[in-house]
Amino acid sequence: MPTIPVVIKTEEDELMYSWVLRIAKENGFTVTRNFINAFITPNATESEKSRRVLPYELDTDFDSIWKAADLSNRDKMDFFLDTGIYSFYAMFMTREQQIVMINDAFHNNAEQRLVSTTKTKLIPKIRLCPECMKEDVKKHGYFYYRRAHQLPGVTVCSKHGVQLLQYGGIAMHELDDAPNLVPVTIAESSKAYAKYCKDLLDAKIDCNADSLKAVLREEISRQYRGKKEDIVTAVIDKLKFPSAKQLNNGWKCIYSDQYLKPENTIPLIMTLFPDIRMLKDRFQPFEIPEELKTLAQERACTIISKPYSYLMELKHSCGNVICIHPVDFLNAWNCPKCTNRESKTGKTTESKGFPSLVIDLTGNEYTVISDCQKQNDKAVLRHNTCGTVFSMKAATFLNGGRCKKCNQQLREEQFRKLVSDLSNDEYQVAERRSYNLYTIRNVNTGRSVDLTRDKTLQELRRPTPSDVLPLRERGQESTVETEENRILSWIEVNCPKHHPIFLTDIRVPGLTYQIVKARISKLCTKKQKLEKIGFGIYAYPGDHFTDDEIITEKYLCRNGRHIGYPTGESALSYLGISNEKPEAYRLVTNIETATNVTGRTTTFLGHKLRIHGSPVTITEDNWKVLMILDVVCNIKKYLHGKDETRAYKVLQQYVRDNRLTAKQFSMYQGRYAFSFNAVRRLFAE
Repeated sequence: MPTIPVVIKTEEDELMYSWVLRIAKENGFTVTRNFINAFITPNATESEKSRRVLPYELDTDFDSIWKAADLSNRDKMDFFLDTGIYSFYAMFMTREQQIVMINDAFHNNAEQRLVSTTKTKLIPKIRLCPECMKEDVKKHGYFYYRRAHQLPGVTVCSKHGVQLLQYGGIAMHELDDAPNLVPVTIAESSKAYAKYCKDLLDAKIDCNADSLKAVLREEISRQYRGKKEDIVTAVIDKLKFPSAKQLNNGWKCIYSDQYLKPENTIPLIMTLFPDIRMLKDRFQPFEIPEELKTLAQERACTIISKPYSYLMELKHSCGNVICIHPVDFLNAWNCPKCTNRESKTGKTTESKGFPSLVIDLTGNEYTVISDCQKQNDKAVLRHNTCGTVFSMKAATFLNGGRCKKCNQQLREEQFRKLVSDLSNDEYQVAERRSYNLYTIRNVNTGRSVDLTRDKTLQELRRPTPSDVLPLRERGQESTVETEENRILSWIEVNCPKHHPIFLTDIRVPGLTYQIVKARISKLCTKKQKLEKIGFGIYAYPGDHFTDDEIITEKYLCRNGRHIGYPTGESALSYLGISNEKPEAYRLVTNIETATNVTGRTTTFLGHKLRIHGSPVTITEDNWKVLMILDVVCNIKKYLHGKDETRAYKVLQQYVRDNRLTAKQFSMYQGRYAFSFNAVRRLFAE
């Protein structure tokens, strides 16, 4: 790795990111990315070099920067702590998070992790004080970014008391002459809070979240007899700015396995330990016991040093150097580098055949019918639960892919609940990383891993122990009501069998028309609970309908209840006045707007329809009356010169057969011209 020609000293409280940007300028680089590619990541691919952006933490780049700057005359750990904010955050990290960050920073061995842990993002936005900026330019001719301004919850400068500004421009242009600065987007805190956070950063208190929680619980019990109300009142009275919600969340984390959020916890710490030295004295210096040194020799390891955060640095006989917590080393520890090497040479469970892996993951739920040699090859499997035989890439199945007919389509809230239920609340979905990638976090240890939905559910459901999501106690499989099941349940309640089902009729609470349309197709193809018989028309399996039956169901009689009636030539054919089938269906229906009395022409199932609206709502009680009224008032037009006397005889017989009365007709006669004489003729002897 090339050495940086000109290395400048760091300023007081300067963030390493700011220092690196200043070094790039000092060495004549106008484009910071070119400096990074030349000295920090010289071995990166061209694709990586073209899009490389430095994170503000610089934890994974620390070792490369250390070597490129040739800082061997300085203590490596001291330099790491003095140029970053890890010494502040370490207090609130689990030991797993500490191990990951120290190993990534000092040994660049992220690829050796047996379980992936999502690192804490220490600095999402970089901030500075406008007054400090002016003073720096006046004193040095340039400005830089201070560590204390990047601490969580800090919105004002501890020195000047003015509101901080955060950088809102393009990455790696933070030191431009006129950087794009905007007000901070987090809730306002106080100058006292900012100063206390800076003092915590400088104090370098060597502890982790578990030990800090224990000390806080002990002090709360001593000073406030363990009463939450008393300490919350004291904090609000003393500091003013924290809300009761913040303090309640901080209290909840102290007395549970949840993460400690600094913004919620520090106001409590400020009240319990106004003098930070009192807090630091509660944590005893860590010394490596003799039994650990003896155990290290037995495992072909050499303990090199005792770094920060109660960790120890050891070297395995293979040459691998790693930081580890003594508790983890006391357990069944294996060198990660050697374990990965064995995995690549086929000495681990990865060398198992595909059928054996299927049994490990699913028990007897799936059977391999046709095996494959490579993970990208397709295998043929049978889902023993439903009997479906399907082909799938081995890699897809091993990453959670399952029978497409039975696979659940879960909303995000359903997925989150299912993860909690399957793990007995040991795991939770922390955040969504991309379209189908989530951070799954162990609430007890803080350890987390990024997985897809399918992979997550596979590891929580598998009958054999999972290395990815190990469980202390298996939870219960909860019944998840999928969107398809909600739609199907609604249809089964509201749509009787032996009737067509129309998409436009389905009104499932909470689901839009677009969602229903997308999900109902899967009920037909995957689950085969419905059959599609036309555009937007479905039926229960085994039900068959003619075009006439479907048209009647859609426009005239929905699920046994009339919503329309035939008119014109269609009415004459329906009543038996005419034996000729009309060229077009003529219908009056409620689903057409009431103002459309003249009608419109459309095509449905390949048939021509003339559809009219009705000024009167058509019901089961009045549809026959309205149909007869329509016919008798327009009989000359409808008959086209045919025998009117015969037509009235048919109509009179229909009225008698259906026991229609003159009173029923009188309710609607006012809406039809010349109806009085026509109705009287219906009841004439």
